[in-house]
Amino acid sequence: MSVHLAIVFSTLAGDLGPGATGPGPRTYSERVRRVIDRVRSAQHGNVTLYSGANPFIGAGDVTAPWSRVWSIALELDRPASGSRPPGPDGDTASPEPGSPGATGFQGHPLIDATAGVPFSVASPEAVAAMMRHPQGDLRCYQRVTVAGHGQAVDAPDGRPVAPAEEKDVVLSASVYLAVEGRMLYGQFVATVLPPVREAYRIVDRLPDWDAVTLLLRTLTESWRTVLAGTLLAWPRMLTTCGTMARSIVAATSSGNPARKTSHDHGARISVRELFAEDGFATFVQETDVDKYMRLIERRVNEAILDHLSDECGIDVSAYRAQAGVILNQGVIMTGGTVHGQVASGRRVEQRQTRINP
Repeated sequence: MSVHLAIVFSTLAGDLGPGATGPGPRTYSERVRRVIDRVRSAQHGNVTLYSGANPFIGAGDVTAPWSRVWSIALELDRPASGSRPPGPDGDTASPEPGSPGATGFQGHPLIDATAGVPFSVASPEAVAAMMRHPQGDLRCYQRVTVAGHGQAVDAPDGRPVAPAEEKDVVLSASVYLAVEGRMLYGQFVATVLPPVREAYRIVDRLPDWDAVTLLLRTLTESWRTVLAGTLLAWPRMLTTCGTMARSIVAATSSGNPARKTSHDHGARISVRELFAEDGFATFVQETDVDKYMRLIERRVNEAILDHLSDECGIDVSAYRAQAGVILNQGVIMTGGTVHGQVASGRRVEQRQTRINP
């Protein structure tokens, strides 16, 4: 047990330590190598096939309290004052042969028939076809990612004041625009990946350990499981072998998924999400997420408003009113009388206590 843990620590420090670029430890199974290659390809791809309710696999949970989702609709037939009426650009085109939504293909067009796995990268032509067909099941989002890499602070003379710190929080903002029936629909989805669990941060500390520290930490981590590992060695080995056998049978007996048009090809969760904390580790992380989320929101709205008003000559007064409410998270009340307390905003908790005289 201790020897195995020492080998694991050494492998992590050498092949997966800070600054490592891959390809990672050697695998002795062709099936495992294909799975790792698939995960690596999906990590750097621009296509996500998902299984379940959350389409933003790997970007965070859309139902988390720190996520933010809103949408805006705008009529495009109202020209701005003193400008020409908007032209017919943006009308929905008919499906083209070979594009998403067209018929006549064999198997599933999103599955690589040779490898039998979903495509991870869409060509520019495929992306353009998705954008021309907003009614389809495919959604083309423009994604903005703010990683948790800190910035070093230097004095004017170049002397370091504070090193860069890994904040380990990733904010992803996805923007979707579609034109249907002379109406512009805009959607903004911001999700957050919390920090990696503390137990897995050992990878960052391993390079600082010498041989003595490695030996002591190995004994410290393994002594709790020595007795259970000794007594349950055979049952655990049989259970592990059974699980591996079932996985191999399931992976090889289902046939080629590329030939199944109704097969569930989607992913359920990402590797990064499996090892994420349930929330933020510090208050600064939460405030940083809120800051960048608000900055991106405002920049996206201003870019859309400038394009529609200045370049397309469209009246954006309705859009500007909706955007103002969303950005300020305000409450609009017109007429009537309100009795009692009123609260607004995300994660607001309101309580009212009655005090008898």
